[in-house]
Amino acid sequence: MAYGPVNVPGSGTGSSPSVTTIEVPVQHGSLTYNGEVQAPLWDNYNPNTVTVTGESSGTNAGTYTAIFTPNPNFQWSDGSIFQKYVTWEIQKAQGSFSLSTTGVTLDLSNMTKTITVTRPGNGTVSASSSNTSVATVSVSGTTITVRGVAKGSATITVTVAAGTNHTAPANKTVSVTSNLPSKTLSENTPAVIQAAAKAGVAANFWSVGDAVLITLSGTVGDLSFGASSWTTKAFIIGFNHNSTVEGSNSIHFQFGKSNANNKDVAFVDSKYNTTGSNAAFRMNTTNVNTGGWNDSYMRKTICPAFLNALPTDWRNIIVACTKHSDNTGGGKDTASQVTSTSDKIWLLSEFEVQGKRSYANSAEQNYQKQYDYYKNGNSKIKYKHDDMGSACHWWLRSVYAASAAGFCTVSTGGGANAHHAYYSLGFAPGFKVA
Repeated sequence: MAYGPVNVPGSGTGSSPSVTTIEVPVQHGSLTYNGEVQAPLWDNYNPNTVTVTGESSGTNAGTYTAIFTPNPNFQWSDGSIFQKYVTWEIQKAQGSFSLSTTGVTLDLSNMTKTITVTRPGNGTVSASSSNTSVATVSVSGTTITVRGVAKGSATITVTVAAGTNHTAPANKTVSVTSNLPSKTLSENTPAVIQAAAKAGVAANFWSVGDAVLITLSGTVGDLSFGASSWTTKAFIIGFNHNSTVEGSNSIHFQFGKSNANNKDVAFVDSKYNTTGSNAAFRMNTTNVNTGGWNDSYMRKTICPAFLNALPTDWRNIIVACTKHSDNTGGGKDTASQVTSTSDKIWLLSEFEVQGKRSYANSAEQNYQKQYDYYKNGNSKIKYKHDDMGSACHWWLRSVYAASAAGFCTVSTGGGANAHHAYYSLGFAPGFKVA
């Protein structure tokens, strides 16, 4: 340890020793935290003239106080002989940190990624996202978790605060590329929509009522979509609907919504609201409900034709759905008549739309749930796809239990109703993606 100047008392001839004046010690130079015990060097210090006590050494960065007391026959320059409290300091070391990665990519298989921060000391780690609509971030200790929200890019800024023994280092960034689905349903391919459904996370990106344009072609019943493409929207009516019966990790859709004004529509043809046996949107070509939904012309002819009218990329992601219906008909309200079918294209039931039973077999609701779209209070009224000013009656797959000739419908006012099976009415099919 270096000493400062020392005043040594002279030898006098008097009877009393002389008193020597000394200066108060001060820290010489600087100390920086190094993890070891350190003691300062002092200017104006000589152990023969002053005694040091108090905090004469330390390890952590900070301010310490040493106590200096003059030895006998020595006094401070102010003439006092009392203790002097002198502060000294260990400065913080320069902070630094490293990251386990400088870039992350998120997708449906990896919706979250973690980043490890390595830094000396105990400076608090924090992080922020430049675009929380794409990715959010949370921190636990030195682990940063990046969670994908939607398609896009973002930058995560990582900060380490000053700690006990280290200064705050400069911030660092991590780039995020999110290949997750877009939150705008129509901006996603059918394959991406299916992948989100299969992953069980579709509801993280989209909401009931969201719609997507689908191009149709060909002829269904008496309705031709023409040689050129014809588009309408399918919209989400539920996620994981009735999953214990109909399967989980799914999105249920229904046609349709108008591309022009987003009104709920049903397909109608030139035979609308007339009876007959020719091709049209009829439940049966004769005025009976024998065989119920299972044996109906609608299920066996119209629905498969509509499936074929869909583009290939949509047909590839539509899966068969287990639906329970009265599959016997004949005018009896008998529970045993409610059985299951497996359908890729189907009509909704009375209970799935209305949430209550009016005309259907009373046992159907034991296997069904109302779709969230209608449970949420959305209108049950559908307009003709080619005449937005006119509401139409639209078919349901439930038989009219009290009649041997009818099936349930939704009226032009949105209420429960029933019609004779050989009427051509509005066609608003559903399907499941999973």
